[in-house]
Amino acid sequence: DPLQAALAAGETPSPEMVAAAAARSVMRPPAALTLLGAVAVVFVATLWLNDRQSISATLRSDLSIDVLVHRSREILGALGYADRLSDSASGLRFNVGYLRFDRTRAAAGRRQRLLADRPAAIEFWFRESPVPLVADMRPLVGGPPRVGPVSFDNPPRDARGMRSIVLDPRGRLLSFQAVPDEFDTRAAAAMNWDAVFAAAGLDRREFHDAEPTWTPPAASDERRAWTGAYAEWPDIPIRLEAAAYRGYLVGFRTLAPWDRVPPPDAAVGRGQFVGGFVYALSIAGLVLAWWNLRLGRGDKRGAYRLGVFILIASVIEWLLKVDHVAGAGEMQLFRLGLGTALVQAVSAYVVYLALEPHLRRRWPEALITWSRVIGGRFSDAAVGRDVLIGLALAGIAAVVWTLAAWWFGRTTDADLVLANALSARRGLGTLVATMANAVFISVFVCFFALLMRLLFRNTIAAALAAWVPWLLLGLVSAVDGQAFSPIVTGTFGVVSTFAVFRYGLLAVTTVIATQTLDPMFRAWVAWHGLPGGGFVLALIVGVGAWACYLAIGSPALVPRRQGGLGISDGASSG
Repeated sequence: DPLQAALAAGETPSPEMVAAAAARSVMRPPAALTLLGAVAVVFVATLWLNDRQSISATLRSDLSIDVLVHRSREILGALGYADRLSDSASGLRFNVGYLRFDRTRAAAGRRQRLLADRPAAIEFWFRESPVPLVADMRPLVGGPPRVGPVSFDNPPRDARGMRSIVLDPRGRLLSFQAVPDEFDTRAAAAMNWDAVFAAAGLDRREFHDAEPTWTPPAASDERRAWTGAYAEWPDIPIRLEAAAYRGYLVGFRTLAPWDRVPPPDAAVGRGQFVGGFVYALSIAGLVLAWWNLRLGRGDKRGAYRLGVFILIASVIEWLLKVDHVAGAGEMQLFRLGLGTALVQAVSAYVVYLALEPHLRRRWPEALITWSRVIGGRFSDAAVGRDVLIGLALAGIAAVVWTLAAWWFGRTTDADLVLANALSARRGLGTLVATMANAVFISVFVCFFALLMRLLFRNTIAAALAAWVPWLLLGLVSAVDGQAFSPIVTGTFGVVSTFAVFRYGLLAVTTVIATQTLDPMFRAWVAWHGLPGGGFVLALIVGVGAWACYLAIGSPALVPRRQGGLGISDGASSG
């Protein structure tokens, strides 16, 4: 075996040598078809259960974006803002603060509480602007800063003339903000607070005057506050804070216990630590990549192909997810989008040059199928096997997530962003971006597993050590001592660790990509139902069927003709 001979001689095998290494590839058809059937059944069952447990799935028939936009304009007109501005945006969002607050209460009856009209678990937002709404670059969870779609707070709601409004699913006012013009010639007048209560669907007689404590973001000459409770939940106190300027409402908020801003804590320090760690890792990656190139170990062709893939994926994400405008702002979006795509592509190039040679030198078995994919051998039987097994392992994690959500009384869409589900364009952009991010994460997971192998010299001990960070991540993200996050994250860590130690980089990439896409899958099925979200199942089962077909040796789907026009089954005719 040339690969084993190179390793025994202390040499770093070439990528071509790793790709050509002997590896168990073809699966028996019964085993592969059983695995494919399990993947289909598991994902259909979990998505069906998610649809039954999801609050957005239950409320989707009552959540009409067009109706809520019309209601927003009605409220704006009633408050004195009847004119339409040049640009607008709208969307749905989860009331994350309320969802987290509700987790501190008894699990029994949680879904019924979240489906109640008040407090609203899902909120609708609408904003208008006299100038085009051009989103800024923002840091995203699990990735570098990038340009995203227009949201409730992006771009900031601080330009003159901007208005924003938040409603509950029944079209009742929850919050409002308007920025007065710089030179306002309107005569001073008293605010009609009854109109505000009418827009909020509240009885003013049930509330008591209080001293204002909320500072409005815009100029005001009149401030008021009231305390009371919703008739549906009298045990939850709420506070209404409002501000007006010359008889026009400029600020309104419905404050509940979960809206209290937490004091600064160690989160800022942790964020700075993570940022510093990323910068230090980037510098170390540059040095390591340069050193590998100097020694002639770097796979420049593989790094180039990976960089091009990341570049194309980033550009597609920018095209699909960003809300483009017709005007000068589009040039800003273009510069930011192209710059982000180039940075990500170069980062992937450098990271691959820095880490891949060490994997190839000390653990080439983990790169066999990955090297075949990088080399363009997409129809290889071993590639299909690893992808199929990765889908099956991801299905196990999805089942555990769903069962844990049911056990702990959680809704299956608790912290999802509905923007991807509301827009097919954004959903496709997220799909492409997730595939690219999964490669990044998987390379680091595989490299960390290599470090544990070198440190412990025992596969079981190394696997346990590689799993510990996943458990710690679940413990850190646990809410109020609940075991939901440790169970879910720990299970995902077990699945990922098993995939990387047993099958290598391609398998763990499939696991991470599928699990990262799972929230988007659930959001689509919850919002559109199983028929509308059928493309989700088609995507999973389609990839699984393709992988199964490759794994069993790519048999001919149509029998070849014998003889005839010189077409044969490959045997020589003599």
